[in-house]
Amino acid sequence: GPLTCVKYNRDGDLLFTTCRRGRVCMWYSDDGERIGTYNGGSGAAMYVDVSFGSDKLATASMDQCARLWEVETGQELRKWEMGTGVRCVSIATGDKRVAVLADPWGDEPSTIKIFDTSANEKPVQVLKMDPGVRVNRALWGPLNRQLITCTENGGVLSWDPDAGECTHERDDHEANVPDITFSLDQMTFISASTDQSAIVRVHLLSLVAWASTALGCVGRVELRGTFDRVPGGAGRVGVACDPFAFGSDPRGAVCNGQASVLPNQ
Repeated sequence: GPLTCVKYNRDGDLLFTTCRRGRVCMWYSDDGERIGTYNGGSGAAMYVDVSFGSDKLATASMDQCARLWEVETGQELRKWEMGTGVRCVSIATGDKRVAVLADPWGDEPSTIKIFDTSANEKPVQVLKMDPGVRVNRALWGPLNRQLITCTENGGVLSWDPDAGECTHERDDHEANVPDITFSLDQMTFISASTDQSAIVRVHLLSLVAWASTALGCVGRVELRGTFDRVPGGAGRVGVACDPFAFGSDPRGAVCNGQASVLPNQ
């Protein structure tokens, strides 16, 4: 089925994928050989996150559950039932907490629930998002001090996970932001939008660089390299364009755009 998420581990030797048929697979990244499949979910698998040491794996599924797995054996360690479709999961630094993003349902808005990985109990914190707007991603920031979210109306927000309050908000995108991705050191991240733009930011949401593509909607992004933290620095941005925007046009693969450095904001 169509892929919904592709994620490398930190060392880059393993690749994890999810798809709408519900499969969660692990692959060798160098030769593309499939190592195995994590069996357990029944709905579309939407997102996957792997821990710093590549020993734990978290998955989000439309069967209304988030799961924590042991990477090597495929054993299911934890299962959290959310009562609605789960769109995203994020493992905190230290592997002691997992943030689970649930879709809106009825009068309930998009909700982030934070669970302790050592117990299969109730969430230790619940963050209610703004009603009427679907949240697409909720990822831990540096040192677990923030949760960064992106929304279907173009917003990118930073939340205090302990107080449950929004601390920063940006609306630089003009359309849906389906994806955000952090750099390895988590000091910068990139947001992709269907307005054909990708924006690189520092963790407090200040803009660092901006890139765009004339090919169509931007669906997925990845930082390739680092940005100099001095005025005039530059970097490269990997922009994955939405293939459905072009019909049979094969250009809907990956295009690299030179990032333009923006003034401090």
